Amino acid sequence: MKKINIYNIFVILVCLILFSYSIFIGLPIKNNTNAINLFALVIFIAYIITNMIINKKYKIIKNKIDIFVILLVFSSYIALIFKTYSNLEATIEYIIKYTVILSMYIMIRDIVIKDKKYINYIIITLTISSINIFILGLDNITYNIGQDFLNLTGNVEVLNQDKRFNSIFGYANTTAIYMLTISILAIGKYLVAKKGKEKMFYNVVVFFNMVAIMISYSRATWLIVIIIYFLYIFFMKNKKGKYLEILLRTRHFKWNL
Repeated sequence: MKKINIYNIFVILVCLILFSYSIFIGLPIKNNTNAINLFALVIFIAYIITNMIINKKYKIIKNKIDIFVILLVFSSYIALIFKTYSNLEATIEYIIKYTVILSMYIMIRDIVIKDKKYINYIIITLTISSINIFILGLDNITYNIGQDFLNLTGNVEVLNQDKRFNSIFGYANTTAIYMLTISILAIGKYLVAKKGKEKMFYNVVVFFNMVAIMISYSRATWLIVIIIYFLYIFFMKNKKGKYLEILLRTRHFKWNL
């Protein structure tokens, strides 16, 4: 009987959580991610307990960046500790959100260190999520067929008279920055892809990302796109781009959808 890899289970759960956040967007004016946040925290607790059982020397803090991230997250606890908050419920919600971010950071950090093939799974999840966001965003400024779905998921309907590409984030600038980030990941994966269907997939993702950025009318993001892609091309041309080097090391990854 084949032995079950416990990390595979946690990777699937982490990817599921990441994809869920592309459907349920917790806006400041309405929080509809409580169930996902709770699920993520439960998975994180189970993950920590499992690791401590398997490895008695397991440590949550492994480098200086971890210390910085933990301090940044726990800074959200200050208002609650010293009772300087203006709204207790809102303060607790933000604490939970930041704690979930820390939980996801630790789990993703560990599983990627454990086996670099997991990077591929996470990137694929994020790129598929961006397609979901693109479809819902395009529908929002055209036929708005998916509004009933958005109402069902608890996402807030934002007034969008200018028909900017807000998608389910509700903010054009936020959506544009997210799509830019995914496009960089997709381009990197396209450059090292060997299979035709893999190249086609990342081409489609980049196309959707670029269209979303253009029709978001986020001029600041347009400028950032020009700067980032100029630097990106420059580093690739001179073979000094650390990001590209990392991707090249992962060229043995299998295509899994």
